[in-house]
Amino acid sequence: AEDFVPLARLTIDPVVLAARAAGPFPDLPAVIARARAEPGAVSYATPGILSHLHLATERFARLAGIELNHIPFQGTAPGVTAVLAGQVDLIAVPPANVTDPATRLRPLAIALEAPLPDLPNTPTFREHRIDLTLAGWRGLFAPRGTPPEVTEALERAVLDTLADPDFIANFRRLGLTPAPLGAAAFAAFWSADRAAVEPLVAGIPRG
Repeated sequence: AEDFVPLARLTIDPVVLAARAAGPFPDLPAVIARARAEPGAVSYATPGILSHLHLATERFARLAGIELNHIPFQGTAPGVTAVLAGQVDLIAVPPANVTDPATRLRPLAIALEAPLPDLPNTPTFREHRIDLTLAGWRGLFAPRGTPPEVTEALERAVLDTLADPDFIANFRRLGLTPAPLGAAAFAAFWSADRAAVEPLVAGIPRG
Protein backbone atom coordinates (compact mmCIF):
# COMPACT_ATOMS: atom_id res chain seq x y z
CA ALA A 1 0.00 0.00 0.00
CA GLU A 2 2.89 2.36 0.72
CA ASP A 3 4.09 2.00 -2.87
CA PHE A 4 1.04 3.80 -4.28
CA VAL A 5 -0.75 7.14 -3.90
CA PRO A 6 -4.52 7.63 -4.27
CA LEU A 7 -5.78 9.38 -7.39
CA ALA A 8 -9.57 9.12 -7.15
CA ARG A 9 -12.31 6.92 -5.77
CA LEU A 10 -14.72 5.66 -8.41
CA THR A 11 -17.49 3.66 -6.78
CA ILE A 12 -18.62 2.13 -3.53
CA ASP A 13 -20.21 -1.30 -3.07
CA PRO A 14 -22.81 -0.84 -0.32
CA VAL A 15 -23.68 -3.82 1.87
CA VAL A 16 -27.30 -4.89 2.18
CA LEU A 17 -28.34 -7.51 4.70
CA ALA A 18 -31.26 -9.44 3.24
CA ALA A 19 -33.51 -12.37 4.08
CA ARG A 20 -35.85 -14.63 2.15
CA ALA A 21 -39.02 -12.62 1.51
CA ALA A 22 -41.17 -15.56 2.58
CA GLY A 23 -38.98 -16.31 5.60
CA PRO A 24 -39.31 -15.59 9.32
CA PHE A 25 -37.45 -12.27 9.40
CA PRO A 26 -39.58 -9.25 8.41
CA ASP A 27 -37.04 -6.72 9.68
CA LEU A 28 -33.68 -6.27 11.41
CA PRO A 29 -35.11 -6.21 14.98
CA ALA A 30 -36.54 -9.70 14.36
CA VAL A 31 -33.05 -10.92 13.41
CA ILE A 32 -31.52 -9.40 16.53
CA ALA A 33 -34.24 -10.80 18.80
CA ARG A 34 -33.83 -14.34 17.43
CA ALA A 35 -30.03 -14.18 17.61
CA ARG A 36 -30.15 -12.99 21.22
CA ALA A 37 -32.58 -15.73 22.18
CA GLU A 38 -30.58 -18.44 20.39
CA PRO A 39 -26.92 -17.44 19.95
CA GLY A 40 -25.45 -18.91 16.76
CA ALA A 41 -28.81 -20.14 15.49
CA VAL A 42 -29.16 -17.43 12.82
CA SER A 43 -26.94 -18.06 9.80
CA TYR A 44 -25.79 -15.73 7.05
CA ALA A 45 -24.18 -16.25 3.67
CA THR A 46 -21.40 -14.27 2.01
CA PRO A 47 -19.24 -14.82 -1.09
CA GLY A 48 -16.23 -15.60 1.07
CA ILE A 49 -14.24 -15.11 4.25
CA LEU A 50 -12.89 -11.56 4.69
CA SER A 51 -14.92 -10.14 1.80
CA HIS A 52 -16.30 -6.70 2.61
CA LEU A 53 -19.73 -8.34 2.86
CA HIS A 54 -18.40 -10.70 5.53
CA LEU A 55 -16.66 -7.89 7.42
CA ALA A 56 -19.76 -5.70 7.44
CA THR A 57 -22.00 -8.47 8.76
CA GLU A 58 -19.47 -9.46 11.40
CA ARG A 59 -19.28 -5.82 12.45
CA PHE A 60 -23.08 -5.69 12.68
CA ALA A 61 -23.09 -8.76 14.93
CA ARG A 62 -20.49 -7.24 17.25
CA LEU A 63 -22.27 -3.90 17.48
CA ALA A 64 -25.61 -5.60 18.14
CA GLY A 65 -24.08 -7.91 20.74
CA ILE A 66 -25.21 -11.07 18.96
CA GLU A 67 -23.61 -14.22 17.58
CA LEU A 68 -24.31 -15.18 13.96
CA ASN A 69 -23.24 -18.29 12.07
CA HIS A 70 -21.21 -17.38 8.97
CA ILE A 71 -21.63 -19.68 5.94
CA PRO A 72 -19.15 -18.68 3.21
CA PHE A 73 -19.92 -19.58 -0.40
CA GLN A 74 -17.87 -19.36 -3.59
CA GLY A 75 -19.74 -16.37 -4.95
CA THR A 76 -23.00 -14.55 -4.27
CA ALA A 77 -25.26 -16.65 -6.53
CA PRO A 78 -24.84 -19.91 -4.57
CA GLY A 79 -25.51 -18.03 -1.34
CA VAL A 80 -28.72 -16.54 -2.74
CA THR A 81 -29.84 -20.01 -3.81
CA ALA A 82 -29.21 -21.35 -0.31
CA VAL A 83 -31.17 -18.51 1.30
CA LEU A 84 -34.13 -18.94 -1.06
CA ALA A 85 -34.10 -22.66 -0.32
CA GLY A 86 -34.29 -21.96 3.40
CA GLN A 87 -30.87 -23.50 4.06
CA VAL A 88 -29.38 -20.19 5.29
CA ASP A 89 -31.29 -17.39 7.03
CA LEU A 90 -29.61 -14.21 5.77
CA ILE A 91 -27.24 -13.00 3.10
CA ALA A 92 -25.04 -9.94 2.70
CA VAL A 93 -25.29 -8.70 -0.90
CA PRO A 94 -24.71 -5.64 -3.09
CA PRO A 95 -27.83 -3.52 -3.76
CA ALA A 96 -28.19 -4.88 -7.32
CA ASN A 97 -29.20 -8.24 -5.85
CA VAL A 98 -32.27 -6.86 -4.09
CA THR A 99 -33.56 -3.99 -6.23
CA ASP A 100 -35.72 -6.37 -8.29
CA PRO A 101 -38.62 -7.88 -6.27
CA ALA A 102 -38.39 -10.96 -8.49
CA THR A 103 -35.26 -11.95 -6.56
CA ARG A 104 -37.54 -12.94 -3.64
CA LEU A 105 -35.11 -11.39 -1.18
CA ARG A 106 -36.21 -8.86 1.43
CA PRO A 107 -33.61 -6.14 2.17
CA LEU A 108 -33.47 -5.54 5.92
CA ALA A 109 -30.82 -2.82 6.27
CA ILE A 110 -28.05 -1.10 4.34
CA ALA A 111 -24.66 -0.10 5.76
CA LEU A 112 -24.63 3.50 4.54
CA GLU A 113 -25.08 6.84 6.23
CA ALA A 114 -28.30 7.50 4.29
CA PRO A 115 -30.76 5.34 2.34
CA LEU A 116 -29.79 4.45 -1.21
CA PRO A 117 -32.00 6.06 -3.91
CA ASP A 118 -32.46 2.66 -5.56
CA LEU A 119 -33.71 1.24 -2.23
CA PRO A 120 -35.58 4.15 -0.64
CA ASN A 121 -37.58 1.93 1.72
CA THR A 122 -34.58 0.03 3.06
CA PRO A 123 -33.47 1.54 6.38
CA THR A 124 -29.86 2.08 7.29
CA PHE A 125 -28.36 0.20 10.21
CA ARG A 126 -28.08 3.55 11.95
CA GLU A 127 -31.86 3.91 11.84
CA HIS A 128 -31.88 0.79 14.03
CA ARG A 129 -29.26 2.36 16.35
CA ILE A 130 -26.50 0.15 14.95
CA ASP A 131 -23.64 2.49 14.00
CA LEU A 132 -22.54 0.54 10.93
CA THR A 133 -21.29 2.17 7.74
CA LEU A 134 -19.02 -0.06 5.70
CA ALA A 135 -18.75 -0.64 1.97
CA GLY A 136 -16.43 -2.07 -0.59
CA TRP A 137 -14.98 0.45 -3.03
CA ARG A 138 -13.06 0.89 -6.25
CA GLY A 139 -10.41 3.53 -6.81
CA LEU A 140 -7.42 4.43 -8.90
CA PHE A 141 -3.85 4.72 -7.63
CA ALA A 142 -0.52 5.78 -9.12
CA PRO A 143 2.96 4.51 -8.21
CA ARG A 144 4.53 6.60 -5.48
CA GLY A 145 6.99 9.02 -7.04
CA THR A 146 4.80 9.79 -10.05
CA PRO A 147 5.32 13.49 -10.88
CA PRO A 148 2.64 15.72 -9.29
CA GLU A 149 1.67 17.23 -12.63
CA VAL A 150 0.90 13.73 -13.89
CA THR A 151 -1.17 12.67 -10.87
CA GLU A 152 -3.06 15.97 -10.93
CA ALA A 153 -3.86 15.58 -14.62
CA LEU A 154 -5.05 12.02 -14.07
CA GLU A 155 -7.18 13.08 -11.12
CA ARG A 156 -8.83 15.83 -13.17
CA ALA A 157 -9.47 13.46 -16.08
CA VAL A 158 -11.07 10.85 -13.83
CA LEU A 159 -13.28 13.35 -11.99
CA ASP A 160 -14.35 14.97 -15.28
CA THR A 161 -15.33 11.54 -16.59
CA LEU A 162 -17.28 10.76 -13.43
CA ALA A 163 -19.20 14.01 -13.86
CA ASP A 164 -20.52 12.83 -17.24
CA PRO A 165 -24.21 11.81 -16.86
CA ASP A 166 -23.96 9.23 -19.65
CA PHE A 167 -20.92 7.61 -18.02
CA ILE A 168 -22.67 7.54 -14.66
CA ALA A 169 -25.77 6.01 -16.24
CA ASN A 170 -23.61 3.24 -17.70
CA PHE A 171 -22.08 2.64 -14.26
CA ARG A 172 -25.54 2.31 -12.74
CA ARG A 173 -26.67 -0.10 -15.46
CA LEU A 174 -23.77 -2.32 -14.40
CA GLY A 175 -25.07 -2.30 -10.83
CA LEU A 176 -22.31 0.04 -9.62
CA THR A 177 -22.81 2.93 -7.20
CA PRO A 178 -20.82 6.00 -8.32
CA ALA A 179 -19.09 7.75 -5.41
CA PRO A 180 -16.30 9.94 -6.83
CA LEU A 181 -13.71 11.50 -4.55
CA GLY A 182 -10.64 13.51 -5.49
CA ALA A 183 -7.14 12.56 -4.38
CA ALA A 184 -7.13 14.33 -0.99
CA ALA A 185 -10.61 13.16 0.04
CA PHE A 186 -9.88 9.66 -1.24
CA ALA A 187 -6.66 9.51 0.79
CA ALA A 188 -8.56 10.49 3.95
CA PHE A 189 -11.30 7.95 3.20
CA TRP A 190 -8.74 5.21 2.54
CA SER A 191 -6.95 5.90 5.81
CA ALA A 192 -10.19 5.84 7.81
CA ASP A 193 -11.35 2.68 6.05
CA ARG A 194 -8.12 0.86 6.84
CA ALA A 195 -8.33 1.95 10.48
CA ALA A 196 -11.86 0.56 10.73
CA VAL A 197 -11.27 -2.69 8.85
CA GLU A 198 -7.87 -3.84 10.12
CA PRO A 199 -9.05 -4.61 13.70
CA LEU A 200 -12.02 -6.52 12.25
CA VAL A 201 -9.78 -8.60 10.02
CA ALA A 202 -7.41 -9.37 12.89
CA GLY A 203 -10.24 -10.72 15.02
CA ILE A 204 -11.86 -13.04 12.47
CA PRO A 205 -10.86 -16.72 12.39
CA ARG A 206 -9.64 -17.85 8.98
CA GLY A 207 -10.84 -21.41 9.33
